[in-house]
Amino acid sequence: MAKDVKKISKDELKKSNKNSYGITYKPKKYNSAFLNTVNKDAHSSRPETVGKLATEIFPEYVNNATDPTPEEWKKHYQSTHSQQYNEGLKKFKKQFELEKNAINNISDEDLTEYYDDLMFNKTFAGLYVQDKILKDIANDKQATYKKASSDDESKGIDGYIDDVPYSVKSETYKTSAAKNTETINATMIYYNENKKTKEIEYYIEEGDEE
Repeated sequence: MAKDVKKISKDELKKSNKNSYGITYKPKKYNSAFLNTVNKDAHSSRPETVGKLATEIFPEYVNNATDPTPEEWKKHYQSTHSQQYNEGLKKFKKQFELEKNAINNISDEDLTEYYDDLMFNKTFAGLYVQDKILKDIANDKQATYKKASSDDESKGIDGYIDDVPYSVKSETYKTSAAKNTETINATMIYYNENKKTKEIEYYIEEGDEE
């Protein structure tokens, strides 16, 4: 499906350019991926912890600020929502200690078992399920199903139905870090296992099909 691509002037985005202000945080190698996971597990930046940043707190700040900048936003939030800030930071640090201790206790056997589960159990299940789903859709459409090439797979495409590219992902992908860092130019299909019926349920992302 064709995308309606729109653009915003770079000048309009200058307020988000951290290099123009005092915030110069540069994480060490591997830190970002690990700390992103810690933050997600801790729920330390969720609305229930820090407040409704996107819909209430930040818009109100921007609307009333003379010269909004990251540093001024930091001062504003910490002064008006200090309790929420401290609670979020407390949750984040507590979760960090839990996950740091867990990592320090991982054995060589744990690494092998994890890798084998990823390579054989999860790979088998994922590839088997995606093939079944695409064949099922093609059958419903009375269309032709073609498996993806190696080049297609590197782009996140799992197969074609009547020459339309499709990508099949577990529903957990929608909240994963990868979802925010990669672009897949294909119709998205999400699936999960119904724990009660032991059946695989899937759906095509709304708006991805015409």
